Amino acid sequence: MKRRHVILLVDDQPIIGETLRSTLRDAEDIDLHLCLDPAQALSMAIALRPTLILQDLVMPEVDGLLLLRFYRAHPATRQIPLMILSSREEPATKEQAFQLGASDYIVKLPHPTELLARLRHHSTSYLAQQERDLAFAQLEEARAELADEVAQAGQYARRLLPPPMETDGLIVDYLYEPSLDLGGDMLGYQWLSPGILSFYLLDVVGHGVGASLHGVTVTTVLRSRLLGADLAQPAETLAALNRTFLAEQHGGRYFTLWYGVLDQHRRALTYASAAHPGALLLGPEGELSELGSGDTMIGLVPDALFHQRTVAIHPGSALHVFSDGAYEIEGSDGKLWPTASFEAALLQGGPLDDFLAACRRARGGPRLDDDCTVLRLRLR
Repeated sequence: MKRRHVILLVDDQPIIGETLRSTLRDAEDIDLHLCLDPAQALSMAIALRPTLILQDLVMPEVDGLLLLRFYRAHPATRQIPLMILSSREEPATKEQAFQLGASDYIVKLPHPTELLARLRHHSTSYLAQQERDLAFAQLEEARAELADEVAQAGQYARRLLPPPMETDGLIVDYLYEPSLDLGGDMLGYQWLSPGILSFYLLDVVGHGVGASLHGVTVTTVLRSRLLGADLAQPAETLAALNRTFLAEQHGGRYFTLWYGVLDQHRRALTYASAAHPGALLLGPEGELSELGSGDTMIGLVPDALFHQRTVAIHPGSALHVFSDGAYEIEGSDGKLWPTASFEAALLQGGPLDDFLAACRRARGGPRLDDDCTVLRLRLR
């Protein structure tokens, strides 16, 4: 479909209008409208919304340059291209017209070929600008809708998180700070039996509402205890999750996971990891151990095998499970946060909000590119 060029001619001489109609009679893409009363020109332009205004300068009662000021002052006509069609050729007049916002200036009457070319050029540019403005407006509207969806998904995920917990022998707290794009981090913990606590942190690959909701689904399955696995056995739990959440059956989504079971009576921690960053166990004497494995992500390989390990955990120890967004932070200089600095900030023992502040300092601003999630268990 061809673009329609809507031209408003403002000229008090009917002969000019008739001459232009004759000139443009074979131009099927141009609609010409004539305004003989310059006092009505602005209101007609507002109602018509032409793609170009073609106007004389010398008209009775209304000065053409003053009318030009009115066009440029009104929001409905401010951006419409305006071509001066005048019998006056003084350079000073042309200069003033351009200073007031004229798009072009031609002397009555140019050759039809030149006139058509100029009309189509200015009108086409204006139509293209309108299309760009509309596209940007639609893009901003879509971005706003997406941001609202992301915010709602983040709030929904946050509501599913358990409250921090404190008992005679254990303190459990966490940091959950979703990025603006909303990643797929989720965490949870629950008592399987007296003295037996299961806990986990997962990270769905990708960003957006889909990744977040996939993490929520996995969490819901674990909380419901309907997985068909012994949740006190980390390797068995990971294998069951892998069978349940194969990526090919869940929109190509897969995730990393660190899953642990704390036996307070035996002072033992059994854990398994599906390609998740290794947790850091800080012993009561300051000794540091990394608890991880080389097993594959959940959902990638059918019938994948997972392995679990058991370590002693003593009163005074602190276990930190975290997502990669907590340490893969690129500073304003393009360098990654040094591991030693990350560990020092994470293991400082104070509120986890202090760790978040350190992450933002490392980033060089308040916005983080990925979810920043930390689950911390401290034994008394």
